Amino acid sequence: MKIAVVSEWLDSWRGGAETSTRLFLQHLVGQGAEVHVFTRSGAEDSPVPMPEPSGTAKPRLVTERSAPSTTTPTSTPTTTPTTTPTTTLISSTSTPSTNTSTATASTETPTSGATVTMDDGMVVHTVVADAMSRTGKSSAFARAVEGAVAGGGFDIVHAITPCRHANVYQPRGGTVAESVERNLALRESGSVRSLKRYANRFNFKQQSMLQLEAELFSKESPTTVVAISDYVVKQLKDHYAVQDSRICKIYNGVNADDTPAEVRSENRRAIRAEFGVGDDELLVVSVAHNFRLKGVPRWIEALGLLVARDAGKVRSVVVGRGDAGPLERMASKLRIAKSLTFVGASDRVRAFYHAADLMVHATYYDPCSRVVLEGMVSGLPVVTTKWDGSSEMIRDGENGFVVDDPGDVEGLADCVEKLRDPGVRERIGKEAEKIADQVSMSRHALEMMNLYERIVGGRGAS
Repeated sequence: MKIAVVSEWLDSWRGGAETSTRLFLQHLVGQGAEVHVFTRSGAEDSPVPMPEPSGTAKPRLVTERSAPSTTTPTSTPTTTPTTTPTTTLISSTSTPSTNTSTATASTETPTSGATVTMDDGMVVHTVVADAMSRTGKSSAFARAVEGAVAGGGFDIVHAITPCRHANVYQPRGGTVAESVERNLALRESGSVRSLKRYANRFNFKQQSMLQLEAELFSKESPTTVVAISDYVVKQLKDHYAVQDSRICKIYNGVNADDTPAEVRSENRRAIRAEFGVGDDELLVVSVAHNFRLKGVPRWIEALGLLVARDAGKVRSVVVGRGDAGPLERMASKLRIAKSLTFVGASDRVRAFYHAADLMVHATYYDPCSRVVLEGMVSGLPVVTTKWDGSSEMIRDGENGFVVDDPGDVEGLADCVEKLRDPGVRERIGKEAEKIADQVSMSRHALEMMNLYERIVGGRGAS
């Protein structure tokens, strides 16, 4: 089966959705599919190379960068961008199609790009979209990809970034509409939320994505929508009234943690020694890139409460990319600076799981947190919130804890305090590990392949 997957970004440093997408693609290839990925990642505007998900080998590039072309590709009519974007889609023959653009406010001319075949057979088509604004670049990407997939002979077009020609749309980051609402929830003042809501009207990229999303979810659209959690199902119904018949829930997946016991022990020893954490200290890990959205400030406040309660020796490490300065100053004011360490982005996330005693993920928004699922299958007790689709895997008090509100810092502190007991941690950690088969990425990819086959089979029956 020949499958086109559309994902504007694949860089793992951007966040969990991109990392999960890369992992999913690897498993999809493992199911025997011919996978073609259309993305901006790997283009000149990507700040850093794409790191691999933890536990996977980096594929070797086996084809060369294509030469620049002077052919003028087409774009579908649009009035969205007000800038002049430059877009190139390099096909498997490294030759863009030739047409005349009918866009009213944009023209497109090609620059260099690449088609790369990985060792596992996956073909990555880089789309270079040059424009003056983020909106223009995203719009140029969408137009170039829509033209490519429409004539590419694909059995299935699977869009992770919205694409009008998609047979399957899987918003791995949840709906844009819900993301907007949950980002507003970060503003504690009603007046500030109102002001931000008004300002969002002038966020042209956001408005463009909302419009395209609404098209895909409209009653007229034949696209099947894949939800990675019940939380995403609820978003589809609440924001867009998507019919049940168009929704297919295929729960998110992660790789199993098959690290040998002796390696886990060594990871625990090495990480704790590196960051000066004693064996008798309770170590709490948080993994996040968007510190504010993932509730790291709320966890810091809860950590302050634990220290103030004299709840024993508690240390915390935060793994992820972001500006730690304001949060370190916050910790200093709470007099817990020595209890908190920001380690930055790391390719040793699994090792931090092994070193920690539990995980806190006080998120304001996660369609289905990959790090929570990874923590659980690694045997970590996890504390998260109801605004995280992965909380659906947690039976509160049995294999983890769920708080209703990330702003409930006392509730967060109470959960951590319950987990100070080694016996409770061991019991909950063992129960958490049992979800591994339910949330495996191999299962996720297999269910997706089954969906593709039903869609293709339905065409033959019609």
